[in-house]
Amino acid sequence: MTLHFNDVLKQYTPLIKGQIKKLRLTQDYDEYYQVAAIALWGAHQRFSPEKGDFAAYAKLRVRGDLISHLRKESLMSERFLLTDESTEHLLEQVQAETTDQMADFSFHPFLQFLSPRELLYVQHVLFLGKSRKTVAEEQGVTINTVASWSKTARRKLREAGQTLGDPRTD
Repeated sequence: MTLHFNDVLKQYTPLIKGQIKKLRLTQDYDEYYQVAAIALWGAHQRFSPEKGDFAAYAKLRVRGDLISHLRKESLMSERFLLTDESTEHLLEQVQAETTDQMADFSFHPFLQFLSPRELLYVQHVLFLGKSRKTVAEEQGVTINTVASWSKTARRKLREAGQTLGDPRTD
């Protein structure tokens, strides 16, 4: 008798959470949980009992798919600066400003929402035009770390625009 997938998901949720924790993928937890759940579903669909233990197969598939997704995300973040329409205008505004104008009233309210690392990203990459690679080398961090600063800065700027009533974020 085969278990319904919902039962399999409940049974293997600790495996999924454990792999996410081991790979330190907690920043985008929901995204990685979904990737892992899809991998588990694929394992459930393809598993053949005569070929071995399902638990080992499930762990292999879940971990492998998480690592593959992480690699794809890393490659994308190294190659592209992803923006959406609601943040694009804010990034254009930031790029148009100079470093001396960071305290300018028109943009200043948005900066209060950023952490020191996100402000560093805004200043060095957007204002000074440095590459993510250069900033990573200067700060002694990985390109992925700088990309995460970018991602959270964009999210916070978008949310700040909505909070402060910027009509361009609607």
